[in-house]
Amino acid sequence: MEVDDNESIMNARLDTELRILLLCSRTELGSDQVVELERLVAEGPNWERLLDLAGFHRLIPFLYWNFKRCIPDGVPANVRDRLAAGFLRNQQRVMGLTAELLRLADRMKEEGVPYLPFKGPVLASTAYGNVALRPTGDLDILVKPADAPAALAILKECGYYVVIEGATGAVADARQERAVGRFHYNYNLFNHENGITVELHTRLLPVKLPLGPGPEEAIAGASVCRLAGREVLTLNFYENLVFLCVHGAKHAWDRLEWIVALAESIRRTDEVDEEKLLRVARKREAEVALLLGVLLAVRLLGLPGMPRVQRETEEYPVVEDLFEEVVNRLDYHRRVESERQAERRFQEGLCHSFRSRLRWSFYSQFQPGRNDFRWMPWTFSWTVSYYVIRQVRLLYRRLRRWLKYVYQFVTGARGVPKTGR
Repeated sequence: MEVDDNESIMNARLDTELRILLLCSRTELGSDQVVELERLVAEGPNWERLLDLAGFHRLIPFLYWNFKRCIPDGVPANVRDRLAAGFLRNQQRVMGLTAELLRLADRMKEEGVPYLPFKGPVLASTAYGNVALRPTGDLDILVKPADAPAALAILKECGYYVVIEGATGAVADARQERAVGRFHYNYNLFNHENGITVELHTRLLPVKLPLGPGPEEAIAGASVCRLAGREVLTLNFYENLVFLCVHGAKHAWDRLEWIVALAESIRRTDEVDEEKLLRVARKREAEVALLLGVLLAVRLLGLPGMPRVQRETEEYPVVEDLFEEVVNRLDYHRRVESERQAERRFQEGLCHSFRSRLRWSFYSQFQPGRNDFRWMPWTFSWTVSYYVIRQVRLLYRRLRRWLKYVYQFVTGARGVPKTGR
């Protein structure tokens, strides 16, 4: 089936606002796409709904970019103003993040710590050629596990502190910091002065998911890209494509922006060696993730080519099932389940071999999470104690849920009105 046919079939299933958003989700629009965009805008979309969807899917910059270039007079003035303001805020934010990334990179280089920035401004530069088109919330830096103490020392010297849960979380004490390093693949650090979060990774992905390259391999095989006039290293092209697919599936492809990043990364390359791409995906146990990501980019965003990868989907029926779920979740107002439930199902779908399913099940159940570290007020830090605490917390959570259901059943049977709280 041709790409145009795929897009036509998909468009028939989506409402006007989503179709406009998908059309604008690319750096370059062809003449036929501009005509289609003009037609859809002439139908009189619900502008509030369109802006709401674009904000959720982190595509405000793309909407502004393509409206301004293709139909500058077809959009109401108040919508243009709001999009322009959103674009400017994002541009200022990303420029600040870019400057901070380069500052931290200089410090890493001065101290002789090998590092590899990925996602964030680097991905915006390599995929879009314009960092202002990609909303970026934090900075991601990969280092070797042996270099993590030195990298943490540099970041702390630059005003960052390890936190347990996001920017608003409490600063981790020494025991909690050691626990993060022992059980997790990244440290969350926050700088209260500039409001920037840095994720310092010792692995690209959680151990329960299909594995990316080890940090040593990723750094050794890195590619050079240009960022703000400087040369920086980042993941090489094929490893980055596979990583983007696993990362998107890890989060149930909850945001269209992740599909856009994948599609534009491929579009900006003259030719993709599909056999090499498939070999890398198999090596990383990420075939399902790659096939799903490419299928989404082809059918939703009109990515041309990739016939070899698309043919592989016939061997994995789960790919079509997951694709349908992503399409059904595009309109987040109609979702009937939580994001966590969707992520769990997608992550299970990635694990197509017995070994990968066993690994995912084991680590999902037993690996201590950051909340478990907060339940450890004592001074000792025996490894086994964290596993025990996790099981106690899970049991407590299930017991609370069960008691809640019992309470609702009993009070409902007696006619007690529910408060909704």
